[in-house]
Amino acid sequence: CKYLESTLQCEIERPHNMKYNDINVRPQAIPPDLDSIPNFLRAIPQWVLWRYTWKENQTDPSKSSWSKPPLQANGKFADSTAPHTWATFAEACLAYELGLRSTQPFDGIGVVVTPELQMIGIDLDAPAVTMDNGRATLSDYAQSVVDQCPGYAEISPSGTGLRIFARGIIERGRKFDEGEFYTEGRYLTITGNAVYVPDELPEATEIVGQIIASLDQIRQDKAAARRARAPPRPGPRLDLAQAAARRGPRDAPLLPSAG
Repeated sequence: CKYLESTLQCEIERPHNMKYNDINVRPQAIPPDLDSIPNFLRAIPQWVLWRYTWKENQTDPSKSSWSKPPLQANGKFADSTAPHTWATFAEACLAYELGLRSTQPFDGIGVVVTPELQMIGIDLDAPAVTMDNGRATLSDYAQSVVDQCPGYAEISPSGTGLRIFARGIIERGRKFDEGEFYTEGRYLTITGNAVYVPDELPEATEIVGQIIASLDQIRQDKAAARRARAPPRPGPRLDLAQAAARRGPRDAPLLPSAG
């Protein structure tokens, strides 16, 4: 196993706090290093391409944002659950390179995970990685996940996230604030900008299950803390007029006698 001092072969200027909800500012992606993508991924015949695409939220326009929908080699939308829309690694690379000469180039490529692969894909969101002069530094949490699950790890297209691949399977995909875990129904972007390359992929079903269980507990603890801080709910309002009407005349107060 070896850690790599990942030095990206491109310089990308981006705001320190890059946001994806500004239609006028298209995100920049770190170009994939196709030659550095490991053989175990190349052998998977389940590749798609992607391009930053503005997604309008009709219900709440303030939640509109740039997304990364999977695309076929011909530029049409792909589907992470439809194998006929996937390509081989060679086909995806060719489409990416040809697209660089077009008016609508692809931003990158990705691999679709399925149960048949017996492979877990982990997507740790920003700020899992900090870039400084082309060198990557992992956050404490990202480093702890890599230490526990030493699979193939690489920097995401934004330069702030981390992808990890290991052997195994989980019952269903899980999404937390800290990251996402999948073995089916999703595609994960691939850049080839590795920070950790094991001699072989480790079996990680048990350890990933433990990580998910700990994140579940953190989520439950946060929810309990929010409930504890919330002000008490007011009880039902007592409407005196309605209460008197329900009591009826026999419950009316006695009036003092006139004599």
